[in-house]
Amino acid sequence: MDMNNQELLSALLLTAQSRQVEIRSILDTLLGSSLRNTLLTQLKEYDAKETEILSTAQQRGWEVRELDPLKRFLKDRSVRLRLYRNHSDSKIAEIMIQSNTKSLIQCFKNLHQYNGQDTHVCILTQKILDCETAHIRQLQRYL
Repeated sequence: MDMNNQELLSALLLTAQSRQVEIRSILDTLLGSSLRNTLLTQLKEYDAKETEILSTAQQRGWEVRELDPLKRFLKDRSVRLRLYRNHSDSKIAEIMIQSNTKSLIQCFKNLHQYNGQDTHVCILTQKILDCETAHIRQLQRYL
């Protein structure tokens, strides 16, 4: 199935919003550590990506699909459940690296299905790919 500009932009938005939910869920359980600062920095990056994606969609008059409230709730609960007995920095880094890796895979799949020509959408996609890769590198030291 081919993916157009608007669908790819929606997929990028879902990625950014998913990471935001996960990080916020983790920050609720994480008091003081250098990992907290790393995650706060990453959250700011995802906030900026979300803003840029929404701005792009608005400029083009596109409606993009956002992460619905039920999926937000389920993602939050999933992260909290995975951290229930072990919320060490290593476990948190593992969870986030797994999420980043899944996002990278999905983003590459979306790119292979993409049939659009919007240069800015391509740039945003590359920014998300670079962001996910950088975040994996940042979190490796906590494993």
